[in-house]
Amino acid sequence: MMGGMPAAAALSALRRIGCLLIVLVTLAGTAAEARSGVTPERALEDAQRILTHFSDWTLYRVEGVSMAPRFESTHLLLVKPVNRDMLKPGMIALFHDDEGDLIAHTVISVDDAGIVSRGLNNRVHDPRPISSDAIIGVVVGTLAASSPIPESFGLPVALGKSY
Repeated sequence: MMGGMPAAAALSALRRIGCLLIVLVTLAGTAAEARSGVTPERALEDAQRILTHFSDWTLYRVEGVSMAPRFESTHLLLVKPVNRDMLKPGMIALFHDDEGDLIAHTVISVDDAGIVSRGLNNRVHDPRPISSDAIIGVVVGTLAASSPIPESFGLPVALGKSY
């Protein structure tokens, strides 16, 4: 027993904390450096290792440039499901737009009229507020690779869409 907690539970908690630290370090490094020396295959392996500790998270690859340099085609996104009440300005939301595309953009505001979002490189907010039922989740981590993440990985695509 460790601090009143069974050893197996304590070890599991430490592993989850370790994975969360990996995600946080990855997020900090991603904003400053768009690429890494890691192959896409290694980035996928690392992401899958993290996902074993967070069963409700999902992995996406990126297309588009509206969110560069935060993330671009060399990145994998770790997405945690959330509901509307959990969204705050500054978070990066993953949602379906009116055209059915899966978009990853920054939340600008949340109010009764809806959720206003915008890509980092877009000059204007997205054309329409995000509806509550269109929200998939928020980006909680990114993993950068040295080259674009290939379609052959079979991952769903999050667009950094420009309007």
